Amino acid sequence: MKSRMKKIILIFMGCFLYVQPYAQINLDSGLVGYYPFNGNANDESGFGFNGVVNGAVLTADRFGHNNSAYYFDGLGDFIEVANTNGHFNLQYVTASAWIKPYYERINTYGAIVYKNALTGNNHDNYLLSTKCYESPAPDRSLSTYYRFRVFYQIEEQNGPNYSPLSDLHPLQNWYLLTGVFDSNGVTIYINAKAEAHVSIQNIIPYQGPTPLIIGALTYSDHPNGDFNGVIDDVRIYNRPLNTAEISALYNQSNGIDESVKNQSIQFYPNPVTDILLINGIAQNSKLSLYSTDGRLLIQKPLHTGSNSVNLNELVIGVYFLQISNIKKTICQRIVKQ
Repeated sequence: MKSRMKKIILIFMGCFLYVQPYAQINLDSGLVGYYPFNGNANDESGFGFNGVVNGAVLTADRFGHNNSAYYFDGLGDFIEVANTNGHFNLQYVTASAWIKPYYERINTYGAIVYKNALTGNNHDNYLLSTKCYESPAPDRSLSTYYRFRVFYQIEEQNGPNYSPLSDLHPLQNWYLLTGVFDSNGVTIYINAKAEAHVSIQNIIPYQGPTPLIIGALTYSDHPNGDFNGVIDDVRIYNRPLNTAEISALYNQSNGIDESVKNQSIQFYPNPVTDILLINGIAQNSKLSLYSTDGRLLIQKPLHTGSNSVNLNELVIGVYFLQISNIKKTICQRIVKQ
């Protein structure tokens, strides 16, 4: 048994994702800009790169909280963040935001997060954007006749751009968009699901002094790119987030991740053979169990207090268990034997 456990741990350490026992996912790590829009466009990452609002107006967020997101009318609204000392000039980067798109103009782009290099050019460092399409739906209502895709574009200096394009999605719903650029390429996630990927290696994106823009393609020479809809919880990281981190970002609510060590929640037995017992669960908590490659295997609501989870059908190996509620997300490594 000891040799088997040692082998499992060694395999686990070699995976793309590594979480130490009793460690938590830290969504503050590498965060260089965070805009929860709690009544303003201030940066709550700790760096103080506050946004200047141009036309956008405060509105309700996805939870119905007033003055907790910004509405962009698609006619020139944007939020500008100064790029002082090249703060947002990034090599590897993750850009993420919650959006609710409204617009109904075919072939129109709607930039969510845009970092250009030079004023008057389309030299993109990174761009998270939507594009509206006409859908062959039988009726012509806004929610069915129009669809949108999402792309995350990285442009190589003096070279091509790379922009994976997501599946089609209906308008007027809330979505978490996450674009990741790492050493292996560019990936776009919708609601924590990877929908498109472009493989690239060893490129250097354009970088320059222009500001970070939320909601438009301001300072480029692109003819259109103003987003029409609601944007909330914009995050910029100077590193690629992994699948488990993106899932945690999707499952949590507002605010910088408040993960804490498992001081109040108990998991036993661990390693587990069949039934895992969990004590100390707060109200309105949810359980999500992932494989080491990020596949969601189990998801269920939890009762306040004690719960049991049947893991009998899982194969021997290591899994990641997340407990999330409105206040925090906890990640626990589980070993199935």
